[in-house]
Amino acid sequence: MKRTVICLLLAAFLLFAGCKPAPKPVLTCEAADYIMTAEQLSYYFCYQYAGILDAYGDQAFDPKQSLSLQSYDENQSWEEFFVSQALTLAEQTMQLCLAAEAEGFTLPQTGDLDAITADTAREQGYVTQSGEGDVAAYLKANYGEGATLEGYRDFLESMALASAYSEHLHTSSEFSNDEIEAFYDSREADYADSFGIAKTDARPMDIRLIRFYPDDPGSADHWADAEARAQSVLEEFEKDPTEANFAALADARTEDFNAPEGGLYTGVSPGTQQENVDLWLYPADGTRAAGDYVLLEEPDACVLCYVSAVSERPYWMSVVENDMRYEAYFNAFAELQQKYVFEQYPENVDLRVPTAHSAANVPAEGVEAVG
Repeated sequence: MKRTVICLLLAAFLLFAGCKPAPKPVLTCEAADYIMTAEQLSYYFCYQYAGILDAYGDQAFDPKQSLSLQSYDENQSWEEFFVSQALTLAEQTMQLCLAAEAEGFTLPQTGDLDAITADTAREQGYVTQSGEGDVAAYLKANYGEGATLEGYRDFLESMALASAYSEHLHTSSEFSNDEIEAFYDSREADYADSFGIAKTDARPMDIRLIRFYPDDPGSADHWADAEARAQSVLEEFEKDPTEANFAALADARTEDFNAPEGGLYTGVSPGTQQENVDLWLYPADGTRAAGDYVLLEEPDACVLCYVSAVSERPYWMSVVENDMRYEAYFNAFAELQQKYVFEQYPENVDLRVPTAHSAANVPAEGVEAVG
């Protein structure tokens, strides 16, 4: 009997010793029976960590020093800030994912994430002896010790699904002209007085511009030369007055090195262009149509302007409709936040700080990264 009891106790001890305790949750949602662990949260933390450094560099914080010893503000350290932000990002991401799954909304095709990750690793200098992207080294450097391809893939898919569903919520609402006008009328003082958006027939446009600059804006001769170059291009355009020809001339002859392809500017609205261009696009006594063109003078350039397209709706209606979409989106998001309530456990967070932004750990281009 004694021997049997000892055997049972030994078996129980061995069983207990061989079982790892379940990971403690950092986020839970009882309504969806969902749990996020510290390991999963690390990807959200590293994502924001890299985003801050990419945007502000070491002016934000020193990646070589402990985050807990660096103050974000007078109330919290950078570690506390990042934990709070990571929990919020993860919570909102999963709320959108859970709502998307409940609705049957599926993730759009995102390509082969594993192959994309390998390509990214190689492009950033994490390369194996065979010349392939060293995914393990890349993940370790950018997402900390213990990061795995499976965990990274799940993170990317969750972020992609949340982004796609968020866009779906924002664009799925439809509003009639009467609804748009009623929304404007109920807030007319704000639109007209505060933002200067009145009910006029002025419409958003897509336009193409070709600019010609005088070498010396203070020289009448240089202005004449710039106008002559503009006039020459105008005459070349008028031999074939099509949008395709204007776009080709914009690429070949513009003197604006920051001009977009084909000189195309989309969604132009009243008050967004230089004064002379704006006055021509939005005349007080008429409207513009696709195909209209003109040679004008800006304060620092001669400019050929071509109207590519004109919106079907007036500008004020476009602004109001967009405001209504945002209001509908935030209302929908607020509802799903009420449905999928999360509990946060910051005390269970185990930070996995990446090393990619520490100068000593950044691999040189063409050099094999050491994992």
